[in-house]
Amino acid sequence: MERDIRRLEQAIEENITRLESWRLKREDVSGHSREQLTNRSCRPGESLGTFAADVLLYARRGYPEFPAAAREELSLHAFLRGLFPERLRQHVRLAMPQTLSEVLLQAERAELVLASPPHQQNSRDSGKRGGSGVVRGPPPQLPAPLQGRCTVVGRVGHLKGLYLSCCIEGQPCRALVDTGSTISLIRPGVLPGTFGLLVEGWTPTDTQLMTVTGERTDMGGKKPLQIRVRDLALIHDFWLADIQDQCIIGLDLLTHWGACVDTAKRAITLGTETLTLQCGQKQGAEGTRDRRRAAAAQQISGASGSGSSLLTATPAPQPNKSPSTETAEAVGDLWQRSSVGLNGDQRQRLRCLLDENVDIFAANDKDCRQTGLVAEEKIREMAAAGVIELSNSPWAAPVNLVGKKNGSPRFCVDFRRLNAVTKKDSYPLPRIDEALDYVCGSSWFSSLDLRSGYWQVELAPEARPKTAFTIGQGLWQFRVMPFGLCNAPATFERLMERVLVNVPRSRCVVYLDDLLVHGGDFDSALSHLSEVFGAIRRAGLRLNPSKCWLLTRETTFLGHVISAQGIATDPAKVAAVRDWSTPSNVKELRSFLGLASYYRRFIKGFATTASPLHRLTDKGQPFGWSDACAAAFAQLKEALTRAPVLAYPDARQPFIVDTDASNVGVGAVLSQQGDAGERVVAYFSQALGRAERNYCVTRRELLAVVLAVRHFRPYLHGCRFLLRTDHASLTWLLNFKHPEGQVLKLVHGSVGAGHYGNAKTLRRLRGRFYWPGCRWDVELHVHCCDTCTAQKGPTQRSTAPLQQYLVGAPMERVGVDVLRPFPVTESGNRFVLVAMDYFTKWPEAYAVPDQ
Repeated sequence: MERDIRRLEQAIEENITRLESWRLKREDVSGHSREQLTNRSCRPGESLGTFAADVLLYARRGYPEFPAAAREELSLHAFLRGLFPERLRQHVRLAMPQTLSEVLLQAERAELVLASPPHQQNSRDSGKRGGSGVVRGPPPQLPAPLQGRCTVVGRVGHLKGLYLSCCIEGQPCRALVDTGSTISLIRPGVLPGTFGLLVEGWTPTDTQLMTVTGERTDMGGKKPLQIRVRDLALIHDFWLADIQDQCIIGLDLLTHWGACVDTAKRAITLGTETLTLQCGQKQGAEGTRDRRRAAAAQQISGASGSGSSLLTATPAPQPNKSPSTETAEAVGDLWQRSSVGLNGDQRQRLRCLLDENVDIFAANDKDCRQTGLVAEEKIREMAAAGVIELSNSPWAAPVNLVGKKNGSPRFCVDFRRLNAVTKKDSYPLPRIDEALDYVCGSSWFSSLDLRSGYWQVELAPEARPKTAFTIGQGLWQFRVMPFGLCNAPATFERLMERVLVNVPRSRCVVYLDDLLVHGGDFDSALSHLSEVFGAIRRAGLRLNPSKCWLLTRETTFLGHVISAQGIATDPAKVAAVRDWSTPSNVKELRSFLGLASYYRRFIKGFATTASPLHRLTDKGQPFGWSDACAAAFAQLKEALTRAPVLAYPDARQPFIVDTDASNVGVGAVLSQQGDAGERVVAYFSQALGRAERNYCVTRRELLAVVLAVRHFRPYLHGCRFLLRTDHASLTWLLNFKHPEGQVLKLVHGSVGAGHYGNAKTLRRLRGRFYWPGCRWDVELHVHCCDTCTAQKGPTQRSTAPLQQYLVGAPMERVGVDVLRPFPVTESGNRFVLVAMDYFTKWPEAYAVPDQ
């Protein structure tokens, strides 16, 4: 008995040792399997069944923590990616298989079709047979493993990233230390002038970035940059790519440094100095697109179910449905980003609010019941997500692919022909400048963004055929509201305003799918945020956690930086204007003026400065870039760089209006006196027309006053304000010797006058003015008014009605008339006497010498 017990204890110890050894080696086995899954492709002569079995095995070993559905999706994409030749892969993708078994069946069928005798090739290689026993074409030439691309290797969702604080070209940066990346990367926007992948000064490259999922994305170029960590500085090549982190320190830079990374102690040794690494949130693949693509394999079906709905919004998810793992991680990342600057109690209260409303966030479009990402296999993914469906509609619109900010393509349908015959919806969109005025007095801000907002609005069944489109293969139609419809913005704005009907603008400003929740203190801002979250949940809408910022002192909203100090320009958009190259044609010039005009309220005298550029855009004007245009172009860039922070308008304080005029335009400044002195609320400028440029100086200054008061009317109406001008003659406006003509023109022919008659015009005039003989001046002005003469008909004189004469017999009534003088005849007659009987209508004519 004791011998059996000792034998059992020995076996248990051996199993424990074996399990511990397996646990220590699991990371290496898992990483190797993931690399094999990425690089595995169907070899020449290999059967499809063997290839599918290897793919499934690598997926199970590489991602043991993933659910079965996620591993199935990873295997499906890896099989399609490694399938050769290209014609076989296209045939399989057109069938849109959903599982690995389906894709294997479709591949075997397509292989038989492509290998049939009519499609055989007579080349010397066509007689080679593959492992499946059918005639196959010549094997494709596989590229070298590292030729023309770099490989970023990493695990998804298993470790927290280790970050190192450094400076790149003098800019503070938080870099991810990644020993699995073969190169060092930097994100666009970290350095000034690097907004987008196409940047001057960076060596262009055709090299592509490949992730663990096998996806490839373009890189902008390579450039040597100075990186400094404390006292250690060196020059190293960095690649510009659309990644999630600000910077990635790869194996090349670590080798150049001679660094030693200790992940257990979270430390890095550079020479003789050891630095502590900061632990960040859970990391997936490095690139934003790559992280999204890899994390999509972890998705469990999106939560959906019946619930309250508003208009045609997607039904709200059931509360008992737990969000996906990626959504939970994204909300956690949102909490960490928004908690910077908050104390412990505020962080905890924000965390509780997010935990209660985690179901209204969607990290990807699969968490929205009827949405799907437009990515690598756009049609298949959109159909699988329920965004589109097959159609037999008589309509068919073409498709265009437009690049997004991150370089990925956006699926756009050209609905111009449909829009031309669509009855327009005139529901108004809010003005951005008016919407931002409601933020006055707030110091805590939260910016929210809906996930694929338009795609969360379902189309009526009878409207779906009108959205049909084609890409050359098949006809599809949208089940949700697509981009490009002329009535889509009005429809979505109406939906959002009905969703937030109980939330006033003093708490939440909404512009399409962008929301700004604000409050004067933390408690009110948190309460307003909870109120907005409740309204969004009841409507069944979903938010995008990666684009949300909660309870911050400063946030970006609709191209403006909003803070308690006021409204400032977005540095990203200002940098785009500052880095704009010299326009070479009218189209490029109009694009620049359109972007710069978005911030014209921040620039004093914008119209006057830009007048040489605007003249180049006139119809029939030849494009000639002069020194004046170059000076205006540079001056606009400089003005945007030094744009001030505009103050919020406060109705409790009096306004001040300063006006000025020049030979080409007029301008004005609206300001208020505050605790920090006089602050600008907004600038106004307008170019003068051809007739207005002929005005005298006094009339141009007066025109500047009129246009400024008219432009700032929403702020000045009903309150007293101070008007300041640098033209002293305007102070004598009421002392003009003969102001009657100008006064009558304003009283009778202005926009609100209505071109009244003599009596009403005189009554309006005497309410404010008087001079001797004003009655006669009014009658003369109204009588000579061109508009009144053209629109009002002449006065009709009263005439007696016509009567019928009754005649009963011949010669009872005779009509006699004398015709005008004629040339004298030989008999001396000059006139003709005409007589006619009314009854018989018998006429007689006699020549007479006189009347």
